[in-house]
Amino acid sequence: MVILFSIILICILLAIGVSVPLAFGAVLILLAYTGGYDVSGFFATGHWKMNSVILLAIPLFVMAGEIMNRGKIAKPIVEIAELMFGHLRGGLSAASVVASAMFGAISGSGAATLTCIGSIIMPHLRKARYPSGISGAIVISASPLGLLIPPSGAQLLYAWVGQLSVLRCFLATVIPGVILSILLIIVNFVILRNYSDIQTTKVPERFFRVLARKTAIATPAIMMPLIILGGIYGGIMTPTEAAGVAVIYAIPVGFFIYRGLTLRTFYES
Repeated sequence: MVILFSIILICILLAIGVSVPLAFGAVLILLAYTGGYDVSGFFATGHWKMNSVILLAIPLFVMAGEIMNRGKIAKPIVEIAELMFGHLRGGLSAASVVASAMFGAISGSGAATLTCIGSIIMPHLRKARYPSGISGAIVISASPLGLLIPPSGAQLLYAWVGQLSVLRCFLATVIPGVILSILLIIVNFVILRNYSDIQTTKVPERFFRVLARKTAIATPAIMMPLIILGGIYGGIMTPTEAAGVAVIYAIPVGFFIYRGLTLRTFYES
């Protein structure tokens, strides 16, 4: 009966706008008093549980993704994906899937992936006359790649709670992330094959020269996931160290290479 009342209480508190931590904290206090537990021990136990180096990686990865977004570091990655797929019907939305997977290898957050890639690719999709509902659904469906493609904030929490190897948890979601990417691209092309109003881009006459130029421009952005994943899987850095390196790397790249980062946007990040 107490459990049922606790669930109802959580739903009511969340529905009236109480923040998630406070809502669960109120239920925790209720369960403590009804179960006869000493509430004073919660603070020491909570501090001990939260005092983890692993958890520090989550805000660092989120910050790295936010700096990439505001510093326009992800834009060259999207442009390469557009160049590769833009000449196909449904190619731009397929490019959003590829870009989401690449950005997910940096941010570790589905929300950050959706915010960054969605804000870049959606104006292009509208301009190319893609159906707004379908293109929005594809972009949103690709955002969980930020959680599946390591590093992942959700996997860090899972490893921390279960006392598991972070590296093994990261490796467990690589193949599902790749499979989801492929399936989303296939479904995207199947759905959009009959939409004749969609505008496609022309293949440049000197495609490989244009590709080489765009790749050169995007190299600092592409190096970011390579440094992170290579450092983690190569045993050079822990996930927390890799997250710190990602932030330190993103700052000068955003300020001086792509010049999308300003003191104000950096402060907001």
